[in-house]
Amino acid sequence: KNHSFLFMIQSIKNKLSEKYGIKTSELDLVKTRGGGTGKILFFAFSSHQETPFLCIKLSSLECYNDLIKSEFNSLASAKNSLPDNLKTSVPNPLELANINGHLIALEEFVSGRQASAQMDSRDLKKTFDWLCQFHKANIVGKKAVSKEFLNEVLSKYKLRDITDNYVLEILEIWGDRSVEMPIIKQHGDFHFANVFFQSKALKVIDWANYGKVVLPAYDLVFFLRRQKGGIEANKKMIIDYFSYFSISEEILEPWVKILSIVEKLEKCLRKK
Repeated sequence: KNHSFLFMIQSIKNKLSEKYGIKTSELDLVKTRGGGTGKILFFAFSSHQETPFLCIKLSSLECYNDLIKSEFNSLASAKNSLPDNLKTSVPNPLELANINGHLIALEEFVSGRQASAQMDSRDLKKTFDWLCQFHKANIVGKKAVSKEFLNEVLSKYKLRDITDNYVLEILEIWGDRSVEMPIIKQHGDFHFANVFFQSKALKVIDWANYGKVVLPAYDLVFFLRRQKGGIEANKKMIIDYFSYFSISEEILEPWVKILSIVEKLEKCLRKK
């Protein structure tokens, strides 16, 4: 297996040498953490640069080729569908190639200062402003949010003794309201490790789950759950977010309460 892996590394180097005109002896591939199941993640360096010039995703087995292709296409879709003012925040998808039966995806390497779980207010505002603009550009329709709709959405939490009371509490808080909300294509994995700051710019990586169409604030809540204090400490951001989308003020308080309970539900699921 080790021989096969080394052969694969050399084949990738040969591909990069041909594409970028760099001698293989001046190329170095550094395996890094992350990538998830089915992928091996590398950063490509040349001897003339201190920072990587490429991010490379390699399918660990041929059966994961479709995963590599799907993630590459999701990145390309995000890059192509966003307005010009947001395109620069998405890494450039460069090429899909087949190396000895395994797919590799070549993407622009993103450098910069990575966000953290304890960002200061200035970085939080940059992230929040970007997310609002991104969601505004990805509205695909509207949905009437009623008790029946919420009951359906929350069905995945049912039949779990510890969560039933939370579901009932959410339905009670919402009551008989029926409010139209926008449905939006989300990033799908929006958390601090996928956000980089480059002077005044912001860059977001890992677009594998782009296109998930759900109610507003999915990305925001996913992000805040991983920030210091979670949703409870960042309620104002959620209220400001919904105000940005001109959603009725009368539902802001109950909706923020509901999102706080959903955070508890998610924690219950993670403990299972």
